[in-house]
Amino acid sequence: MNYKDVLNILNPQPKIGALEISDVDLKFFLIDGGKFSFYSVKLAADVIKDGRINNREGFLSALSVLHSQITIKAKKKINTIVNITDNNVYFQIFDLPALESNLEEAVQLNLKMISPMDFGSAYSDWQAIGEEITDGRVQSEIFGVFGEAKIIDEFDQVLEQANFVPVAFEFNSLAAARLAIDFGANVDKTKPFLLLY
Repeated sequence: MNYKDVLNILNPQPKIGALEISDVDLKFFLIDGGKFSFYSVKLAADVIKDGRINNREGFLSALSVLHSQITIKAKKKINTIVNITDNNVYFQIFDLPALESNLEEAVQLNLKMISPMDFGSAYSDWQAIGEEITDGRVQSEIFGVFGEAKIIDEFDQVLEQANFVPVAFEFNSLAAARLAIDFGANVDKTKPFLLLY
């Protein structure tokens, strides 16, 4: 038994799956101990329309069917990263002078300025993704993302009602980019690779 096994016994980590919500279906993925599980439910027409809940009861019903596929315990909470469509998400990469202090403040100010919607009614987040040297000056590349709070809150409420516990919301393009980065870490850097979604 190695130290990781001991740590997992003393402080077990909850299993977290991934739930993809599209206009046509729900897909749930879980990797547990090297075992890959996949479940899906087809949605009735217009339950989700353009990435938004159009029929709350129909969505709740589909989630209940999906939950029963994953576990026979009706009240069991299922932790999940929720993947929503790109329709209602806006993202932009912007540059800032490399700052050792006050980076958080500078980023928040820039996010407010570039927000495509009222900043008070949006959820936003950011991540530094690299550095670039322009005219001898170091610039930090920042990835900023925005989503309408109203849309995300409605998904959150219905998911909780169906015993899915969202631990994070993300969107398709970001998930594909993370997958490419993970695959890229395990391939020969001298050879190109292609990821199709």
